[in-house]
Formats: sequence, C-alpha cells, structure tokens
Amino acid sequence: MFIGLFCQILITACQKDNFNSSVLAVKMENLHISSAFDWKTSRVVGFSITNLTPGVVRISSADGSKLFSKGYFSGTPSTYQVSLSLPTTVKAVQINDELVTIPSGNFLNYAMLSFKSLAISNYSMFFSGTNTTIKALSTASTVFTNQVSMEAWVKLNAFQTAKIVEKGDWNGFGLGVDLYKGFQASAYLKTAQSLVINWGGNQPKLNQWYHLAMTFDGSLLCLYVDGVLRNSVTFSSILWANTYAISIGSDSGNQKFFKGWIDEVSVWNVPLTNQFITDNMNKTLGGNETGLYAYWQFNEGSGATVYDKTAHHYDGTVANATWNTDTSFGADADGDGVIDNYDDYPNDPTRAFNNYFPSEGPASLAFEDLWPSKGDYDFNDLVIDYQFKTVTNSRNKVSEVKAKFIIRAAGAGFENGFGFQLPGTIPDADITVTGSSIKHNVVKLNSNGTEAGQDKTTIIVFDDVFDLMANPGIGVGVNTTPGAPYITPDTLNITMTFKPDTYSTLDIGLEKFNPFIIIDKNRGREVHLPDYSPTSLADLTLLGTGDDNSNVASSRYYKTQNNLPWAINISSSFSYTNETEQIVNGYRYFASWAQSGGTTKTDWYLDLSGYRNTGSLYKKP
Repeated sequence: MFIGLFCQILITACQKDNFNSSVLAVKMENLHISSAFDWKTSRVVGFSITNLTPGVVRISSADGSKLFSKGYFSGTPSTYQVSLSLPTTVKAVQINDELVTIPSGNFLNYAMLSFKSLAISNYSMFFSGTNTTIKALSTASTVFTNQVSMEAWVKLNAFQTAKIVEKGDWNGFGLGVDLYKGFQASAYLKTAQSLVINWGGNQPKLNQWYHLAMTFDGSLLCLYVDGVLRNSVTFSSILWANTYAISIGSDSGNQKFFKGWIDEVSVWNVPLTNQFITDNMNKTLGGNETGLYAYWQFNEGSGATVYDKTAHHYDGTVANATWNTDTSFGADADGDGVIDNYDDYPNDPTRAFNNYFPSEGPASLAFEDLWPSKGDYDFNDLVIDYQFKTVTNSRNKVSEVKAKFIIRAAGAGFENGFGFQLPGTIPDADITVTGSSIKHNVVKLNSNGTEAGQDKTTIIVFDDVFDLMANPGIGVGVNTTPGAPYITPDTLNITMTFKPDTYSTLDIGLEKFNPFIIIDKNRGREVHLPDYSPTSLADLTLLGTGDDNSNVASSRYYKTQNNLPWAINISSSFSYTNETEQIVNGYRYFASWAQSGGTTKTDWYLDLSGYRNTGSLYKKP
C-alpha cells in the first residue's frame, strides 16, 4: 500500500503542469550555442514597396488585427521604404490588405497588386455628362436575382435624367436621378415588371452631397436618402438575370450619362438594413464586411483604373471621368492632406501618424551585471520594459519620439544605470532630449540632453536604479526575492524632439537601437546585447577579459567563449525568474530555442500551456 501511494504521488508530481522534467534538466553553462546565434526574439525587416498611389500605407499582422506601421507615400520617389522590428513568430504581413510572406532574408521587395494606397488625398470622380462612365463587374458570374444593395455618395452639377450606379440597361437595376422627380431606385423583375420608386423630394439641391442606398430582398424594394427611408414598394418576384457590367455614371448601354460627382460606391449581395446604412454611411469600409461584393473609393487620383477594395478585385475601367478633390466625406481639418479618418492628429498639421515599437505592446530588456565575469543567468539584475512612440507628419518626417521605460526589477547590489544609443548621429542642433534621471557625477550631458563625448547619438535614461526603486530592506535588490516587500515599478518617459521636416524613421533607426547598462556607476563598464558594439565611452580594455570572449576585429561582443550573453531582448513583456533561478528553469523551451539557433520554439517566452515552470518565476506578493 505504501509503495502504491508513493508511486501515485510520484506520478502526480511528474504530471504537474503537463511537462517532462527532463526539459529542465539543463544549465545555461552546458548549452551548446552556435557562434552565429544572435539571441533575438525579433528581427528587423526592410520593406521596399512599389506600384502605389499617393496615400496611406499600412503594414499589419496577417489577420489584420495588429498594426505594425502606418506612413505616407507621396509618389516621389517611386518606392515606399520602411524598416520594422517584428517578432520572429511573424511570418507574413498585410500591406494595405494584401497578404505577403516575409522572406528568410528579412528584406521584402514587393509590388502591390490591386490594393493601392489608402486614402490620404481623398478623391471623388467627376462625370461631365458626356460619354463619361466607369465599367466594372463585367462577368457572367455577377448575376444578382434574389438580393442586392447599392450605395453611393452623389452631388449633382445640373438637373438631369441619368443613371448613377446601374447594372443593366432598361432591364437592369440601380440608382438614378430623374429631371423632375429627383433620386430614384429601379429594378426590372423576372416577371417583366419594371419597378421605379422616387424619393418624393422633387429636384435635389445642386452642388450638395447626398448619400443614396437601394435595397432589394425579393419582396421589397427600398430607397434611402441620407440614411432615411424615402420610399418602398412590395412585389413578388426575383430580378431579371442580366450579365451586364456595373456602370457608374451611366447605364450599361452607355446612355443617360450623369453630370456631377460620385464617391464611395458599394455593391452588396445582401439587403442592407436601415441601421447598417445609417451607422456606416459616413465611414470608409474595410473591404471585408459581410455581404460586400465590390467597393470603389476612387482615391487613386490618376490613371484609367479604379480599384475594388474587396478581395474580389472587380476593378473598374475609367472612360473620360476625372478625379476631383471635392469629396463626400473625409474632412481634413488641419489641411495636411491626411483625411481625419486616418489622421491620428486631425487638428495638428505638423503631426499625422503614431507608430509604436514594439507595435504589440512593451518589450523587455533583461541584464546580468557581473560582466566581464559570468553571472547566475537569472537575467533579473535589471529588468526594464520599453516602448517607443514615433510621431510623423504627412510627409513621413519624424516630429518626435516618446519612449516609455518601466523599471520592474533590479536583482543586484550594484547601482546600475541604463541608456541606449541610436545607430547614427543626429547633430546636437537637430535633437532635444528630456526626461532623464541624472543625479550623480557619472555621465555628462550636452545642452540638448544627449550624452557628451559620443560618436553616435546616446541617451542616458538614468544613472542609478536605486534612486528610482529603493531596496525594501530585505532580499537582494528589488522585486526578485520571494517574500520580500514588492516595490511599485517606476516609469520614466523620455521625449526626443527632432528638427521639423528633416528626419525619416529610417534616418533615426529605432528598430536598431542599442540598449546598455552602466555597471555600478563605473561609466566605462557597459553591458550590451550580444554582438552590439560598446559606445565611445566604454572601457575597451575590459573586452576579452574574465569570461568575456569579445573580439573587436570580428565584431563579436558581450558573449562568453561558449556564446552565452549578458543581456537579452524579449519582444513582449517578460515574466522574469526569482533570484538565482536560471532562466532555463523558468522557461521550458528556452534551451531548445537557444541550441537550435533560434529556429525552434521561437515563442518560448509566451504564456502558453506547458511552456513555463511558474514556480521559478517571480510573482508579485
């Protein structure tokens, strides 16, 4: 009985958290790491995008739920370029709704297919009333019989009898206008019955925008103007099946040409509700709404093609109609060329877009501070979460960068400082830095807030972590010893302001920033991420001493002989280990990831089932 009970307890213990204890039966010192491994959980991807029209360029996750970047393409030069730091788990992205796989070489040279830029210089189409039309959907597959809806914004330049959006000729259906009765919706039924309903308002006002919608559900034809149901008629039949093209600005027989402006045309294979029409008439559609069959925004600005924003790609061919900046909606309150729908600062012409790095939320930096000697590999001597917000204008130039640093733990006795270096040099006159916590005679700052004596732009965030988070009186450091009082993390906000209209995000290069700690107020003793170079003020005589195996000639820095680091950068907020607990004890697949050279278990740090040994991770008391 005792043996059976013992075996049951042993089995239960082995099954705890659904993991095999052999996964953790390894120490950092025994890992076999390739000298080429960079220890990164993210990668810098360069984008070179062509075949765009002037406008907004959005790069997002493959499912469109997370925005990685938003910027402006002016048309000159002909290529839109940006460099982003993305988690290594990201294998594909959407560029303005086109799904694109990221190549292994981390540089994407891509020509857009049908989806061009999003609206920035918003346009409508102007139809002169003489041989001006747009034709689309001219395939036999585009037959509507039971259900259909059409929407459009229109502005008349003259009183007239004309078609606004029509599928078919006399035997079709769509939206139009009568010389005397004004707006109307029409449908020709399979029973050879022609239905026409008018809005009841006689002639509409000239040079005023109206939103029109017609819906057909097999028994009811409705006409809405500016979201209000103006007329309807009941019947018992389906539509006459015609395979004509969709015509915008005329009927399919190239007659009844419209004179005026048309914008935001959509065709649906469902009958829209009144509520949906009113909720969405003043918004741009995403292109993937349920039942949306085709959607033309007319924001190309030039050329002979209008692009369907849905995945159907029912692009239209323009005949004599012209683009016009008089639009149905999409106000630009600050006049910077970015319509308010896409402008993060609609009332500030010097700002237009916010971009975040990392884009999905704060990332973590975790340091060991005994360099050049090896540490205990708990990577909690200093743990800092960070995120940068870059503000650019409509010319894609950086106005300012706001950086947030959250000091979460300091599991050490040393009075460590922290800073970072940009990959290039911004002249002192072109950048101003505020927000640093400098209280000791450790670093010297220029009048603009950057560190003096550096060959690259360097920002010191703080010079002593214990000025910001004091040891509670027991335990090692702050927030690493179980049972010791918890200290609320401190946040520092650094603002970098740049000379207006001068620097692009590529010029500044935040995605390649070089973070480091200053050990125990000794300015020359720096610790950087593996293979990141020391700054101009580092004591280079320490390289290659102790357990450090740096080699300046081969650009090898801050690695031991068996390629272990003193710092890691995790692309999301990191749950660090307790004091003296090696990171391999807290993360079951850290060793697998490291020994594979980063090719397997790239998501080792995520809180997924079976990934963590929670007993080794620090918990807030």
